[in-house]
Amino acid sequence: MRRSPRLWRSLEQVTGLLAVPAMWEAQCGEDFSFVRPFLRATEMVGSRYPCPNRFGECPRKIVDYGNGEFAALCRDPYKSCRPIPLGTREALLHDLDLAGFLQPILQAASIRAEAPKPRGSGVWSLGLSGRRSSQHQPVFLVIAHSASDFESAVCDLLLEVPGQFVMLVPTNRYRSVETQERIQARGIQYLCLGDLMFVDEEGRFAVADSEESVEVATATPALDRKRVVKEFRRRYNCKVADIQRAAGVYETDYYGWLYGKAPDHYAHCIRIERVLRRGLPKPDHHNFS
Repeated sequence: MRRSPRLWRSLEQVTGLLAVPAMWEAQCGEDFSFVRPFLRATEMVGSRYPCPNRFGECPRKIVDYGNGEFAALCRDPYKSCRPIPLGTREALLHDLDLAGFLQPILQAASIRAEAPKPRGSGVWSLGLSGRRSSQHQPVFLVIAHSASDFESAVCDLLLEVPGQFVMLVPTNRYRSVETQERIQARGIQYLCLGDLMFVDEEGRFAVADSEESVEVATATPALDRKRVVKEFRRRYNCKVADIQRAAGVYETDYYGWLYGKAPDHYAHCIRIERVLRRGLPKPDHHNFS
């Protein structure tokens, strides 16, 4: 598994989560593939375009020539960067569909997601925690682009939300002693995506503290399990026995889960749900010579 620090930093570096696609890619680096499907074009033309150089007046400036023709022009006096012709889509600002982007992240972190609701500048309510240490507590995402914005967002949450809650942040960039003292005094759980999340060998999000996962929060409703299994078998072209084998459960345990006769927190139920979410493991291939 690997960490993806540029992905989380990009959320704090792209102001307002709004930039042209090339700027998103420049910030995310190799992890742009996680963001690309959730970028939505706006009707606003961007003003900046990434530049390979780090001097002068760059990044490049986007110029509108009319009739859908744009270009990214170097702003350095010596014109160190070549002009880049742009299409309309390349020149438009794109914002991030937070709900879609966060869905696999929140699922991996055992957070029961709801549609993100703005709670102020750079703050969204995300749903309820399903983690062992904070079950059923509300979860809030804080994305700040400066230390002062972060401190203001934290203070507002502490004033507006009674009781304990979970605060989710992309990085520890703006975390300070003063902020830590405030949240610690209230017993607030502070989760940093940069520390918590990994990308596994299959390119999926996974958490570093899997022991925190209760996993029953995402259990498939009993009435929907036959449909889910049918779709899973079609997707993987497999048999029920393959699911049982991957989960390491007996046939009786499987049917106890299928018909809702076993509690969702039983270990064999959790293993079955995990297989249905993550898929069948890849078969081992051996070279025989």
